Amino acid sequence: MNMPTATTVVTSARFDQGLTYKDFLAAATVNRDKFEQNYENPVLTEDDLAFFRKSSELPDGPRKLLAIAEAWCGDVYRELPSAVRIAESAGMDVRVFLRDENPDIMDEFLSNNGKSRAIPVFVFYTADTKYIAHFTERSASAHVGLALAMGQAKAKLGLPPSASFGNPSESGATSVSSGSDIEDSAAYRSMAKRCNQRDTSTVGDRPAPAERFGMMRGESVKDQSVIPIVYTIRGCDSCVKLLKKWDAEGRVYDERRVELSQATLDEARRYGQLVPIVVWPDGRVEQGFGDSIGCFI
Repeated sequence: MNMPTATTVVTSARFDQGLTYKDFLAAATVNRDKFEQNYENPVLTEDDLAFFRKSSELPDGPRKLLAIAEAWCGDVYRELPSAVRIAESAGMDVRVFLRDENPDIMDEFLSNNGKSRAIPVFVFYTADTKYIAHFTERSASAHVGLALAMGQAKAKLGLPPSASFGNPSESGATSVSSGSDIEDSAAYRSMAKRCNQRDTSTVGDRPAPAERFGMMRGESVKDQSVIPIVYTIRGCDSCVKLLKKWDAEGRVYDERRVELSQATLDEARRYGQLVPIVVWPDGRVEQGFGDSIGCFI
């Protein structure tokens, strides 16, 4: 396989600057329990491990594994522990690079025709850091399953093919708010389970929005019930676009960044599976922005 870019910033010296998996976990503010659980219960067979052990013994076989990751990402906490298990079994050196702190590395492995900074990314190198191959985010079969589930949910609800689930209103976008039939559809539950490996919360389990409103940026608003809460992640393109739009409109909002604490992440997950998540004063919950589904958490 050819390098995805003509040149690379990943030299042997740069590789060595990455975090070990142990250091990555130690610095993680969220999902440490999920990383540990998935590491202790890997979905790998002995044949899987034997393949990578045999490959690593080849003259130009994989001896280094570079991972681009962030601890808040659901795909990362599901896949990175298994990748580490593979590397340990095959005697590979593993280094983890945080996506948002290493944009030059991330930009070498963009997906969606160069439009998406999807993670995790796993890159295999030889002992002298020559590129071998890489793969990104979910498998092709998982994407097919996700698209199928969304299509089934749209058909059940009588929505047009262009509808986007839970997207904050933008011209041409169709949103499905919290409490609608989509939350009870088998297709949606199946999709959410595949994406997050856990059942979605029921509406009754969610905290009342009016009880959760707070202030941000020193704004003084007498009636806090008119302020939407928005759960975001640093570096999420959809989150950035939504907040930029709201700032231009002069909208006051309570931003809660889910990557900063486990409590905030858990709170966000009670409302949805991906950010940005907007909780409106009237109880509506919307996810994603415009034509983007956002980032899974």
